[in-house]
Amino acid sequence: MRKVTQLIQLKPHEDIVLIMREYGITQLPGLAIATAVYFSLLFFLYPLFRLGLLGIIIFFAGLIMTACFVMRRLYQWYYEVCIVTNVRCVDIVQSGLFNREVQEIIWPTVKDVRFKQRGIFATLLHYGTIVLVLDQLEEVHLQHIYHPQTVHDILNQYVNQPNETSRPVAGNH
Repeated sequence: MRKVTQLIQLKPHEDIVLIMREYGITQLPGLAIATAVYFSLLFFLYPLFRLGLLGIIIFFAGLIMTACFVMRRLYQWYYEVCIVTNVRCVDIVQSGLFNREVQEIIWPTVKDVRFKQRGIFATLLHYGTIVLVLDQLEEVHLQHIYHPQTVHDILNQYVNQPNETSRPVAGNH
């Protein structure tokens, strides 16, 4: 797998400040379903094999589909990322194995940064949505971000700075 930092070309005097992706725990429901399917296939292994060739085909097709589902989920989670630099914010949305949408947001076009946490799980597990409000009143939503309050504070440093060259560089989060 390629490193996430290889997905964008850094400009001169540009430093990566933050790399954000969905909080890994939000992937658990999908992976729990895949695990349930996997164990169901194992539970019905003997009855399926008694069906002969058809049962063997169903068993192995189920295993292959489950493995593909898990690999696709992990691939999407890894490559769906938001890379924050001192010059811009690059939001990469991986909607499939071969579908990638990249949105580059330069800091002067960002007018406001907000965050929200909704629900008991988001509150207890400390994840939420970061909202970047742009010039054209367009909003960019970065969902399931771990510790959105901290990320909000880091992003506000760049939005409120008048000069690009004097922007602070924080460590990776």
